[in-house]
Amino acid sequence: MKQVGFRIVCCIVFGILTGFSEIEKPPEELISEASQLIESAKSVEESSYAESYKLHLSALKKIDLIFTKHPGSPVALQISNGATKVGPYSLSQFKDKILPEAKRKADAETHPMNTALLIAETTEDPAFRQSVLWNAIRYYAKAGQDDRVLEIAALDHRIYKISLLITSATAYHESGQTRKAFSILETAYQWALKMNLEDRALSLSMIGRQYLEHGEKEKAIAFLTEALEAANSIKDTNWFNKADAYSQIAIGYAKAGLREKALSLFSESIGLRKNPDWMYIAEYYTEAGLFENALESVKKIQFVSNQATMLSKIAIKLAHNGQQVRALELLSDAIRITVLDQNANEARDKVRRLLYLFNESREIGNKDFSQDLLRQADQLIQGVEDPNTKVMLLPELAEAYFHAGYQERSMDLLAEGLQLGERVRSVSIEALIVGYAKVEE
Repeated sequence: MKQVGFRIVCCIVFGILTGFSEIEKPPEELISEASQLIESAKSVEESSYAESYKLHLSALKKIDLIFTKHPGSPVALQISNGATKVGPYSLSQFKDKILPEAKRKADAETHPMNTALLIAETTEDPAFRQSVLWNAIRYYAKAGQDDRVLEIAALDHRIYKISLLITSATAYHESGQTRKAFSILETAYQWALKMNLEDRALSLSMIGRQYLEHGEKEKAIAFLTEALEAANSIKDTNWFNKADAYSQIAIGYAKAGLREKALSLFSESIGLRKNPDWMYIAEYYTEAGLFENALESVKKIQFVSNQATMLSKIAIKLAHNGQQVRALELLSDAIRITVLDQNANEARDKVRRLLYLFNESREIGNKDFSQDLLRQADQLIQGVEDPNTKVMLLPELAEAYFHAGYQERSMDLLAEGLQLGERVRSVSIEALIVGYAKVEE
């Protein structure tokens, strides 16, 4: 026991003596050691971000000592005005950029979500970045870590910041943190007010629609009205953004039960568009629940494949609204025009569209309908003469059969594909092997 006590005393004394020795060092020596620590941190970073961060902190302590113990020294003045560097960096670069970045990397080693955020900050893939940020902000909102929620939202640009905050509000609401959900929406509102007219109009419409989700209809309409004021102020020469803002606000009004106001705004939106993209317009009407208007827009879509895709989207919305019969009718129409499409690239495009419709039909829950889709896709594939095309399509059909519960047929298709793939040495053989792995799981 005495030995343990003696060791503790020794450690304390050593720490005090070390501290004294640091204080007594001249500023020239302290800046030299700080610079060496930063260089060491760079090389250590390859093996451990955490250890690298510790070295950065040690360098910071030495720099702080220069300013606390030698404030009037030439070294302190030269560091302040940038004449003397801290390693390769100016003092502001080191404190404002290098040190926080080192901390983020060190944090990333201790938590998988931090690692994902670090990757999101450096990726050039915007879709991947959005996906990571969306999942991260939901994670931290449900965990109640408000500071992290705001920090992550601030990582994104313009209107996407608001989208992330709304995502976090939904997560707060889902986890029973209703007051926090409304608090984060208020933050989103304050951020939106600082944006340009185009982004402000869209942001306010998003916030209004979020209040609708929480059952706050009166507040929702107030935000939508404010969004409309911003949209009205957008110049007509910026017709695309103005039209888009009108459409988004119209969706909110429709969901709030103000049908006529929504239709009027949709009409203004279409009138602003020089060459209306009826696919987008049909999607807007569908999201608003104005299905008959959506179907009228579908008739004006140029490509048959896009008509089929849009019909399936309307069908899914109708099914979610309890209109199963009408939903199946629209899916049947989508299948019919897909099979009869003369512009499709032979069977390949038709099969893929049928498989897309199969995935959509699973949401409706009609097993007989889904079976019929698979049967039609199967017949089309069996009629494919080009072996490379066939090998490419077989694993896709096999996966669809597997999800439908037909493991035996799925295995047969994979076996057929492997035999054919070996003969033509198709690159699609990798997809077949992956397919086998999925079925065997």
